[in-house]
Amino acid sequence: MNVREFTADGLQEVHSLLDRLKQGEKLDVAAEMLSDDRFSVDLGVAIGSIPKTFESRYLMAVWLNKKLDPILRTDPVGSAGMWTWLTVLLLDVVAPLRADGTRKMGERALYVLESDNWMRYYRHLLAGPCRVMRAHWSELHITQALLAGKPNVPGELYEQVASRQEVITNAPLVRLTRRLYWDIPAQKLKRGVGGKGQGSARRLAGLLLQLDLTWDFESMDDDALIALLPSREFSRFARNDSVSA
Repeated sequence: MNVREFTADGLQEVHSLLDRLKQGEKLDVAAEMLSDDRFSVDLGVAIGSIPKTFESRYLMAVWLNKKLDPILRTDPVGSAGMWTWLTVLLLDVVAPLRADGTRKMGERALYVLESDNWMRYYRHLLAGPCRVMRAHWSELHITQALLAGKPNVPGELYEQVASRQEVITNAPLVRLTRRLYWDIPAQKLKRGVGGKGQGSARRLAGLLLQLDLTWDFESMDDDALIALLPSREFSRFARNDSVSA
C-alpha cells in the first residue's frame, strides 16, 4: 500500500465518519474509503505493513518519520489530507476499539490536521509527535519524555510543552524535559510529572515562559538550564540526571 492524501470530498467523508464514531456507532473503516480514487490520491510512497498498535508515541513517531521521509523532506509540515488519511488508516492505534465495539473519540483536531495553526497542529495525534521528533532527528532520544505514553494519550508533559512552538523546537529545552522527567533505567516517565505539584510539567512550562523573557535558552548548556530552576522544587527530578543514556 502507498501513502495517500484525502481530497476535499475525502475529508468531508472523514468528518461524517468521526461524527458517527463520536455518537457511539460501531463502525469499521472499510478499505475502500482509504483507496477509493474519489476520495484520495496516491502520493507514490510505499508504507508497507500497517501496525495495529505501538508501545509508545515515541516509537510511533520513529515509524512515521521513516515511512514518510521521502514526503517530509520536501514538505516538512505535510498536508491535512495526508495526515488525516494516515489517521483513518491507523484508527485502531489512535482510537482503539473498546470491549463493546465503540471507540473513545476526542476533539476533532486530534484526527483532522489543522496544518495552518500550530496551536492546533500539535494536537494531532500523528502529525504532532512526528514533527516534534523530526525537529530533533539528529538526537531523537531527547524526545523520549515528551513522547512517552500510549499513542492515543498525549500526556501532561506533551500538552504543556508542545503547545509552545518556540519551546518544542529548542533542543536545549527538549533535552531539559528528558533530563528532568525521563527515568533512564526504567525507560519511563518519573512519578509526579503530571498534575500541579512542585516540579511538575505544568510548573516547568510556566517557568519557561517567565525565564524566556530574560534568558537566551539556545545559548545555554544543560547544566546552566538546570541552574535556572528553583532547586528545592526540581531537585527530586534532577537528582538522577548524571545517569547516561
